[in-house]
Amino acid sequence: MKLISQSQIRDFQTCPQKYYLSHILKLSWPAPPSPLFKKLEEEAALGETFHLFVHRIIQGLNPEESAFETENKTIAKWIDNFLRNYPLPQDAVLYSERELTNLDEDILWIGKFDVIATLQNKILIFDWKTSQKAGKVLWLEESPQTRLYRFLLYQNRQLYSYDGTDHMKPEQIEMIYWFVNFPNSPIHIGYSEKQFAADRQFLKEIAAKINSDKAENYPKTSIEKVCNYCQFQTYCKRGFPDQSDSEYEPDWNNLPLTEEL
Repeated sequence: MKLISQSQIRDFQTCPQKYYLSHILKLSWPAPPSPLFKKLEEEAALGETFHLFVHRIIQGLNPEESAFETENKTIAKWIDNFLRNYPLPQDAVLYSERELTNLDEDILWIGKFDVIATLQNKILIFDWKTSQKAGKVLWLEESPQTRLYRFLLYQNRQLYSYDGTDHMKPEQIEMIYWFVNFPNSPIHIGYSEKQFAADRQFLKEIAAKINSDKAENYPKTSIEKVCNYCQFQTYCKRGFPDQSDSEYEPDWNNLPLTEEL
């Protein structure tokens, strides 16, 4: 049985070689000395801290009493944006940091959800984004995360529906991306029977493509800019940007995909 997450799909779409090194060989490789890669790691760490704060709030801890303190101005701003623009519906049952799975043939699809909000006639998926740039609707609609998470929630709808049944239709599922730096501009993405069928086919095709363990089936990406922010820079001998590239802000949720796919 093979386990596949949205990050694995993203790695494969961004660079098949990266997927091979990370998820098949499970190669442990030192992070490159690039200041741009270091910046990416720092931003990821800030994102994890914000996610932890929101999880504590949803668990019922008062912000002032949750022993959550930070001197980081970025985190403080994000927290303030969240509290001032509270995006979660007040009348929903909230499930924070939930892991959903679905076994299809020999593939176990898995996703970790920031928040699932159950309403009487709808189930909402909330995902917190800490990127410096606002998301693009068209890209997010086709992103591996959107396609896998909506699929997983629909397959597990009985666990999160208001009445505990599987009567919910795909049209009653919605995914909401909330951006900490753009608190008033969330992106809402709906669902449908047609999209569910398309997502299921998409996942089957992905599973077929990464079924092989042979290195020749996982070429390097032709878009070398993404190599600037990859941990395997020194392994592949690619992606050594100079400071002139520093204006390019990486966002792993909006990176261009390899042209081979």
